[in-house]
Amino acid sequence: MLLSNNEYLAYKVGFSKKIKQKILKQLKSWRFVVTSLIAIFIFTVEQLHLLDDYIATEVDKFYEFTINNGLKLENIYIEGQVNLKNNQVLKSLEHEIGGSIFKLSVWDIKKKLEEIDWVLSANVSREIPGAIHIRIIERTPIAIWQNNQKQYLIDDQGHIISEESMVKFASLPVVVGEGSRLTTSDLIHTLKSFSSIYERTNAMIRIADRRWNLRLKNGPEIKLPEENIENALKTLIEYDKKNKLLGGDIATVDLRVKGKIFYKRKE
Repeated sequence: MLLSNNEYLAYKVGFSKKIKQKILKQLKSWRFVVTSLIAIFIFTVEQLHLLDDYIATEVDKFYEFTINNGLKLENIYIEGQVNLKNNQVLKSLEHEIGGSIFKLSVWDIKKKLEEIDWVLSANVSREIPGAIHIRIIERTPIAIWQNNQKQYLIDDQGHIISEESMVKFASLPVVVGEGSRLTTSDLIHTLKSFSSIYERTNAMIRIADRRWNLRLKNGPEIKLPEENIENALKTLIEYDKKNKLLGGDIATVDLRVKGKIFYKRKE
């Protein structure tokens, strides 16, 4: 029952005992409604938990049924694996082998595989009755990055692949210096247009994260400019055709001044 404005005012200022009793009765009524709603809510939540438990139990029974009938992971087929080791792949699947072929998540396996440094991307498919097929695209090393007296293989994104297998990739150029890991790809892309220089490059040294020096096998160290590297190398190659600058007794070749070549002989 709602109170009139006069009754509410009378209660507030304490004039009427009868009106106070009406208000208390009304408050008790609302308290009962709220308490009932809370009780219904708690009961509903408990029933949902029971339903979840029931569903989980039935799903487990289904997985057990499939395992008992030969529908379990027993075979793993891998494509595209070159440098990636078997144990690295199997580690991502160790909790899945022998389990129901329907329980494993191909998306979770894909995610785990792509967390491996050698893996650029992975595709995983389920094959009934008991196999998964994994297709891997590996990262391709382009250089050996040297940092704090350690060496790491890196790809064209500057991603660190591995600190192992250095002997296998010993022919790759070594890169060193501040900012070298993330800028190596651009330099190599440029150098590949000048194969006579790129194929002889033994090391690439990043100077103050601004420019590069190239150290050639059985040749001089070339100081590249900050910009217009292509034009500088074209000038060098043309000059070398006539003067054989990249061999013999030349210690350094400086290309930092546009259109100019400075060189220093070995002492």
